[in-house]
Amino acid sequence: MSSREFSSWRAYYEIEPWGFGPQEIQSALIAMEASRQTAKHPGRLRIQDYMVSKLLKLRKPGGSKRQTAEEMMALMKAFAAAHNNYRTRKGKRGE
Repeated sequence: MSSREFSSWRAYYEIEPWGFGPQEIQSALIAMEASRQTAKHPGRLRIQDYMVSKLLKLRKPGGSKRQTAEEMMALMKAFAAAHNNYRTRKGKRGE
């Protein structure tokens, strides 16, 4: 690819971005607005908190190890317990 062609593609990307970046922003915005409906403090929600790239930057340097099945199950059980506890406090059992 020549320098001229590369410059042309960069200029086009500035006008009409493609790829993960624009899609990530759109998905994060949708998730944030959906969360706003049930948030205690909706004004504190930030789009950055819903972006995958931010989560990827929080990973420890040196790569990440693959989770074992036991680790995944422990995370899901903790999530389910927290979710069920929240629903019980709100009086929404079995919905």
